[in-house]
Amino acid sequence: YKWIKAALIVVAILLSIATYFIVERPIRFGKTRKGLKAVGLAVALIAIGGVGAGVWKSGGLAERASLDGYIGNKQFLEEITKWPQFYDEDCKRYVFEMIQTDFIKKDGEYCRYKNANGNETVALIGDSHAAFAFDKVAEYSAALNVSAVMFGMNDEQNPANGRVAKLEYANNVFRVLEKDETIKKVFIITRGAMYIHGQRFVVGDFAKQGAEDFRDKLQTSVDRLNAAGKKVYILAENPELPSYARTLKDMLPIQPLQFIQEKYSYKQEVLDKQKVYLETLNEIKGATIIHVIDAFCPSDKCLLLDESGLPLYRDNDHLSVNAGGRFIVEKVLKPYLDE
Repeated sequence: YKWIKAALIVVAILLSIATYFIVERPIRFGKTRKGLKAVGLAVALIAIGGVGAGVWKSGGLAERASLDGYIGNKQFLEEITKWPQFYDEDCKRYVFEMIQTDFIKKDGEYCRYKNANGNETVALIGDSHAAFAFDKVAEYSAALNVSAVMFGMNDEQNPANGRVAKLEYANNVFRVLEKDETIKKVFIITRGAMYIHGQRFVVGDFAKQGAEDFRDKLQTSVDRLNAAGKKVYILAENPELPSYARTLKDMLPIQPLQFIQEKYSYKQEVLDKQKVYLETLNEIKGATIIHVIDAFCPSDKCLLLDESGLPLYRDNDHLSVNAGGRFIVEKVLKPYLDE
């Protein structure tokens, strides 16, 4: 698309030059009919202002009628702007109790813990996708009298990615998971396809790992967890919105929500995009793969909103903390958390 952007820039420059010579110069410096020009400009300004006022009073143009309602909805806006909490002091204390080490020191290293005072703990490990899922998983688990802990790290160096020999953080995460005998289940939640294909649509691409490297490193993590007696689940990646805008908040003033939903939500497109990733997951041994596409795409189109009309996504790949987190627990994870 770079050539399209370049062409549009050239066209914009040419139009600005033409406008300057054909419209602006005659109006500003022409010596004929100055009074008529002034009246015409005044009438045009009043007309444009009147049209703008009419559109505002009627709640927007018909094809964008939903936009005002969504932007004006505080809860909707919170869903598409809220970040989860990545660290808490309860987790720091929990870690020290387990391995007498405080290793959560660097930016980007996540640690969350919610104590339900039960005899079992569920663990989430991965990257920021695990962090976004944690609150609702912990909330649901607490109702079952099960505690919850989450460890994660951004980029391909997350603890689910098998780089324990190179990363002190990841190795300490596994030490905690191995030490805590109340942890029976570990859910691996990452933006896995990104590690295979590289990150697209946003500034700052991650290096492509490739399917074979991704599989081998993920298998290393699964094997270590299995050796510690943990039951391992891998949550497959949710559909991404292939938008160049980073967040829905960025997109809405430009494109109505219905347009985003129609353009970017076809199930077959998601399956095609994740084909190599899903095939790679199916090669992993010793883990239950939890597929999510059918939940997000119950028909040939995929969902952008939940049943109450709140957005499932915060941006083009992260689920929203509340609506998206609730959806992934209720529609996907609940049977596995209940086991």
